[in-house]
Amino acid sequence: DGTRILQITQGLAKSPGTCLSAQCTDSDGGLNYYVKGMSCQKDICGTDGCYNEQQLKEYYCDKSNNLAADAFICPNGCKDGACTGSSV
Repeated sequence: DGTRILQITQGLAKSPGTCLSAQCTDSDGGLNYYVKGMSCQKDICGTDGCYNEQQLKEYYCDKSNNLAADAFICPNGCKDGACTGSSV
């Protein structure tokens, strides 16, 4: 299952020309811990990444359509910006 441990509100990077819409977008469809994605709002983007071998930083669009991020402990480890294994 993994464990969502906290919501992060810092560490987002400006990415000129990447996403200029006020609409928040997420390439992996939301809180998808098993697929590396990029989430953007206006000129701010965050790319999913591993803090270490177990912990993932997952960017997504929250219920208010704002860019947000969570820290998540992957049950089978974290590699290349996604949890390894499957969510089932």
